[in-house]
Amino acid sequence: MMKMRPGLTSIKRFLVVLVVLLFALTAGCAASKEYRMSLDFYNKGQYQQALKHIEQALVDDPYNKKYIRLRTRIYRDRDRYKRIFLGFQ
Repeated sequence: MMKMRPGLTSIKRFLVVLVVLLFALTAGCAASKEYRMSLDFYNKGQYQQALKHIEQALVDDPYNKKYIRLRTRIYRDRDRYKRIFLGFQ
C-alpha cells in the first residue's frame, strides 16, 4: 500500500485556491468592461444600450454597489427623458 506524502494535499489545496482566484479575477475583468461600456452609453444618452451592458455587469458581479448605483441612475434618467421629451406621464 502506498502512503501519500504529507505535502501533496497542501499542494492540491493551493492549486484549487489558485484556480478559484483566477476565475474570480477573470469574471471581475469582464464585469468591469461591461460597466465601462455602460457608462459610455449612459453619458451619450443611449439608455437602452447602457442598461443592456450594466445588467450584464451585474450578472458577473451582482453585489457591486457601483454597478447597482449606475443601473439606478440609468433607469431614473431614462424615465425622466421619456416624461420630458416623449410626453409620457
